[in-house]
Amino acid sequence: MAPPSRSVAVLAWGSGEDGQLGMGRCDEKDWARCIGALDAYAVSAVVAGSRNSLAICDDGSLFTWGWNQRGTLGHPPETKTESSPAHVDALIGVKIVQAAIGGWHCLAVDDKGRAYAWGGNEYGQCGEEPERKEDGTRALRRDIPIPQRCALKLKVRQVAAGGTHSVVLTQEGHVWTWGQPWPPGDIKKISTPVRVQGLEQVSMIAVGAFHNLALSVDGILWAWGNNEYGQLGIGDTQPRSQPIRVEGLSNLSLVDIAAGGWHSAALTKEGEVARGESAAWGGAPGAQGVSAAGNKLREKGNRPRRSSCAGMEPAAGSVREWVCRRRRQHLVLAVASDARSWWSDGSKSRKYGGGGGREDEVRKDSKSQTRKKL
Repeated sequence: MAPPSRSVAVLAWGSGEDGQLGMGRCDEKDWARCIGALDAYAVSAVVAGSRNSLAICDDGSLFTWGWNQRGTLGHPPETKTESSPAHVDALIGVKIVQAAIGGWHCLAVDDKGRAYAWGGNEYGQCGEEPERKEDGTRALRRDIPIPQRCALKLKVRQVAAGGTHSVVLTQEGHVWTWGQPWPPGDIKKISTPVRVQGLEQVSMIAVGAFHNLALSVDGILWAWGNNEYGQLGIGDTQPRSQPIRVEGLSNLSLVDIAAGGWHSAALTKEGEVARGESAAWGGAPGAQGVSAAGNKLREKGNRPRRSSCAGMEPAAGSVREWVCRRRRQHLVLAVASDARSWWSDGSKSRKYGGGGGREDEVRKDSKSQTRKKL
């Protein structure tokens, strides 16, 4: 195999009970370490789910690892865990450009705009109508362990996977969804993509467990779905079946959006200033990275709030990406070959991947190879 055309290190840390760290074992790592099995590949993107992970390479090949009891990894047979990255052979010859991990299903899109799905499908989230009990009251479990085409009539630009539903953004800027909707409704064909009305010229989407975000090209942020924790950012906790505009962000230039299980975040960039600021809302207290006591955060947390990245100055680097997973937010900052991350556990914000949470650079295992440029 030819060496990768560029030097890339894929790092992982945190919970590893399902092998989601990709290091050949199912244990936790406090320090960031290289995933050695990917050293020979030019990885261009990684995605972390709650129990499994995936990596996309420059040539479009896809690797998955972690929990696999529902066929979530895309390669049979279904096993409890796979602790090392394995190539998804069903997609050989297909150039994957973007992918997403949901509750227990995955989505991917190739360079021709074709979408693929695999994993759990009892809610039709993989695009195939689920079988039901004879009385029609409950869908029967039927996993799809091998990736198959979905949303066949759509030319897709981006995919996003929720807890039990799927969302895609088409190249025309339209948003389509299928699977279990929220609030749940009487939909006979839940596996059939339905266009989300009221959204035009959308530039990106983000999906939480049961809520959705869409950013339009004119900078307007829209939200719909579950709102139990104020994750829609509209000032209350009532669910919305149709997109509603998120107020309080109109004077900000949004460059990225993210949705955790029960909270949301947006990354802003003002003018030419080389630093990022963030707005976050919803979720458990502290999930926004904003310190507050008691119910004060809960009362204010259902609207966007700007939060600063402590210790982050323009000379040191800029916020590059804001990623939310489940109830936590994971902020990645990059400077040259250094990476820093912060996370919030509901009480205070701190860095994760540095062992004790000190303001140190994320270090690599001393036994790993020479430091590579990120």
